[in-house]
Amino acid sequence: MVCKQLCLNSDIDIDNIETYVHSEENFPSFDRNMENSNEHRFNESILISEYNDSSDNNNVVDFQKNETDDMINSDIDVDNIETYVHSEENFPSFDRNMENSNEHRFNESILISEYNDSSDNNNVVDFQENETDDPLKELNDIRLKNPNRLIVAQLNINSLRNKFTSLSTIIKDKVDILLVSETKIDSSFPTAQFHIHGYTTYRHDRNEYGGGLLLYVREDVPSTLLKTDSNMQALYVELNIRKKKLLLCCSYNPQKSLIKNHLDEIGRNLDLLSSKNDTFILMGDFNSEPREQPMIDFFHVYNCQNIIKDKTCFKNPYNPSCIDLIITNKTKSFQNSTVIETGLSDFHKMSLTVLKVFYKKQRPNIVRYRDYRNFDNEIFMSDIKNDISQEYSQNQFLEFECFKRKIDCSLEKHAPLKKRYVRANQAPFIDKNISKHIMKRSRLRNKFLNSKNDTDRKAYSAQRNLCVNLVRQAKKQFFGNLKTQDVTDNKTFWKTVKPFLTDKVQTKSKITLIEKKLKDNSTEFSEEIITEDKKIADVFNNFFVNLVSDLEIPIIQNYDMCFEKTEDPILNAIKKYRYHPSITMIKNKTEEQSNFSFTQVQYEDILNKVRNLNVSKASQQSDIPTKILIENYEYFACYFHENINYCLNESLTFPLDLKLADVSPIYKKKSKSSKDNYRPVSILSNISKIYERCIYDQVYSYFDKILSIYQCGFRKGYNAQHCLMMLIEKWKESVDNGGAFGALLTDLSKAFDCICHELLIAKLDAYGFDKKSLTLIYSYLSNRKQRVKINDSYSSWREISHGVPQGSILGPLLFNIFICDMFYFMADFEVANYADDSTPFSAKLDGKSVTEEIEISSATLFSWLNNNYMKVNTDKSHLLSSGNNKLSANIDGNVIKSEANQILLGVNIDSNLSFNEHINTLCKKASAKLNALNRISGYMNFSKRRMIMKSFITSQFGYCPLIWMFHSRTLNNKINAIHERALRITFKDSTSNFEELLSKDNSVSIHHRNLQVLAIEMFKIKNKMAPELLNEIFQEKTASYNLRRNSNFFIRKVHSVYHGTESLSFLGPKIWELVPEGLKQSESLEIFKNKIKKWVPLRCPCRLCRTYLQNVGFI
Repeated sequence: MVCKQLCLNSDIDIDNIETYVHSEENFPSFDRNMENSNEHRFNESILISEYNDSSDNNNVVDFQKNETDDMINSDIDVDNIETYVHSEENFPSFDRNMENSNEHRFNESILISEYNDSSDNNNVVDFQENETDDPLKELNDIRLKNPNRLIVAQLNINSLRNKFTSLSTIIKDKVDILLVSETKIDSSFPTAQFHIHGYTTYRHDRNEYGGGLLLYVREDVPSTLLKTDSNMQALYVELNIRKKKLLLCCSYNPQKSLIKNHLDEIGRNLDLLSSKNDTFILMGDFNSEPREQPMIDFFHVYNCQNIIKDKTCFKNPYNPSCIDLIITNKTKSFQNSTVIETGLSDFHKMSLTVLKVFYKKQRPNIVRYRDYRNFDNEIFMSDIKNDISQEYSQNQFLEFECFKRKIDCSLEKHAPLKKRYVRANQAPFIDKNISKHIMKRSRLRNKFLNSKNDTDRKAYSAQRNLCVNLVRQAKKQFFGNLKTQDVTDNKTFWKTVKPFLTDKVQTKSKITLIEKKLKDNSTEFSEEIITEDKKIADVFNNFFVNLVSDLEIPIIQNYDMCFEKTEDPILNAIKKYRYHPSITMIKNKTEEQSNFSFTQVQYEDILNKVRNLNVSKASQQSDIPTKILIENYEYFACYFHENINYCLNESLTFPLDLKLADVSPIYKKKSKSSKDNYRPVSILSNISKIYERCIYDQVYSYFDKILSIYQCGFRKGYNAQHCLMMLIEKWKESVDNGGAFGALLTDLSKAFDCICHELLIAKLDAYGFDKKSLTLIYSYLSNRKQRVKINDSYSSWREISHGVPQGSILGPLLFNIFICDMFYFMADFEVANYADDSTPFSAKLDGKSVTEEIEISSATLFSWLNNNYMKVNTDKSHLLSSGNNKLSANIDGNVIKSEANQILLGVNIDSNLSFNEHINTLCKKASAKLNALNRISGYMNFSKRRMIMKSFITSQFGYCPLIWMFHSRTLNNKINAIHERALRITFKDSTSNFEELLSKDNSVSIHHRNLQVLAIEMFKIKNKMAPELLNEIFQEKTASYNLRRNSNFFIRKVHSVYHGTESLSFLGPKIWELVPEGLKQSESLEIFKNKIKKWVPLRCPCRLCRTYLQNVGFI
């Protein structure tokens, strides 16, 4: 507010605030003759309370304070606050003759409640709780009377950031659709920070000083955010309720004088969006009453009415207004329209109505868990050993399925499966005791506002103080108890702290789907809203299983039309594809390759694999719990050793129980009610990971030398940075020599799901796998089944006929093997690959040559993809070219034009290779998280603040740093400014300079850290630890003496700064020369990494490290 901004950062003493307010010099517009008037007394109370809103609070940063800000710095005793307020000396403007009037009591209540929010009070006034004093009793009654109807409400909260905990506590499960206006938050506040379990959240921010909308819609009410070109503060959401669509418009009008323009803009959007919706609802703070002419004109034009008749805003208690409106064109569809005091807003009550539509609610989330309260591991293992020994007495070998059944029976006896209903706790530090005190505070506030008597005031003030202290203490205790490993492992940490830093928080939400179906004897579609968990699970499972068939990939004829099918699926696959281009090419390239067969697995290997299982990794509900496997690893490793070797060399079958997957649909973007906007995530058995790892180790060892050096995904020692390094360095070299570059960024549709099992078997045969190995791999791929889990319900099992299992250990390796022969066909072209991202590119002397090569290489790539049952989504493929070369290429019959910048493997690459936009994005993300850290830093000690700084802020600059490290000095200063601010917040140090802060932190700047990363890559190249493709960038000088002592690399001849000296191939060898000889001779990579952290090059030749003098240049 205006007054708050005037008083912030001022040197005014709070004890003299009354004198300051009365001063004509400070507020000349005040009429001194009206000192006792209603208007002046009201303004005075607001000014004083607004000023104190900004006062310092013992340096405690409170990111979820209570409803009004504190009056902290006064020395007034809380027990004498009433005397202080009544004193003419302190507040001469109060009319003592009106002490019992509504006017005086209102002003007094503001001052007292604002002050008492900060005071400490250990003596809580006893208050007999009574239902009639509950401020939300009316809301509870409305909910009870309308359990299956939608309650729609809106509230002007006047800053959400400090009231969210109370809002979520009061509103949860009572309101179905809630609009919160004047949120006063900006993009530095992640949406996840204000997420309420069970609701979908939409928001429209203005800034942290005013405006802003946040809309909560119950998750089982299908809703879609509609886009408009409007710049006004509004949200347009389409609701699907019982096969009918309803348009919900939420808006905030900041000034009364703007109401006509505001309504005109709403009207234009209504005309645009309401064609498909019979009913519309407009709600928000309009700052204009229904009886005013602009509102009347709007009602007439759009045939609608306001259904809120009571006063909603009490900023002027003697003349309250109705400005928080709910407007609709179907008034008969609503009932019980009213206003309710929530205790959350300074002046506004909550407007509320009930939509007269029967709507069945979904049942709450259910979680199944094992009850270990009476679990005794020794007794449990004794029973297991007795049962297993009886089986062995009857059978020489125990199948895995039988072994698993015995374990399950014993588990159910000692640790039975139970279920519980999940009720989300928005903040773990808010326990039941605090929640009760918050509700009691709200009841007392409502009672005091109604009675205005001194006893109720004291009771409310005392309870308010208690709530403030309880919440603050709980927050400090929670954050103070965080451990170092909590940053990555502790679920409570992620649910509580991470929402303040990022929106990448997975929240378990209810799903409601809208399915389109053809009407009987018609070409029109009807919509079915599906809310039952079992039906939703079946819809998802059918959708996921049929993903590949829905792509309509052309079925290529068998390459051997004359082969006769046998009962052996392995032989059928080999014969079927014997003349396939990939099989022919593989055999030509691997003639001298030795055959592969599985060997026995050692007991010690399996022992280590069981012992190293990760307890925090998700596993199936039917699994043997990971912690039991680890606790009894010797016993289980003994059985697994026997069974795995039996599978590898005798049965040649992968256990059926280990081929079952539970799938969870994960929301991606756009409408949550469409199944197309979810991706499947498979949860596999934890035991299957042990079996798969044993197979993986042997297969990877065989294929490591066969896989192309350009395959950077899913390989030890390779990452996305290596792929991009090769790509960018070749582009820079071409531009430095006066040439150009171009690249086609392809998008494959469901690449992992498209793998043909028979063709993969034929390829493995061509690579030299023997019959036994092929039989085992085919058993692993075939007869796999999946089901989808929604809440506590499961779909039926469906068989998966193609694809490699995602989420598995062996699946990514099999995918790499499947696409390996692609590089044989692309041998004459340049291609960068990371997993399913294949990017053909060209670096030539002119743009025309670049275009021609990209077209030819793309045609070759697309031909291979078609032959291998994969499909490119040309609509999502993009062309990137250098500088001002605006290229266009004919790709698979479609003309694609080059664009200024594109994102490849998470890095925003522009045509000039400046990475300006990428770095600006990183800085924006880091800055937003810094604001969040600053808000919560008051509750953490130094170690916790530093832990979060490293994990969430400086880590923003840790992804592929060698790609974008050559940037401008302006951007470097921007990065350093963010780093410096992060250190200041962490160390609570406002006086030290950047270098001193780095010394305190025992760290280096982001740029120097990047130079250390480059030195580490040079060490790996020197010692043959790096991917082989980097040898094309960094060429080592040959020498007749020991290569380990030869520390020099060839330095590329350059012709320019930005693409010559500012390249890794030029700077890398120079940085390596600056590394002390003692560091170069480190015995291992880990030792080198530890030592290099303290090293900073003294004479770094890069542009950012060199001194620049104006009018002189770099020296």
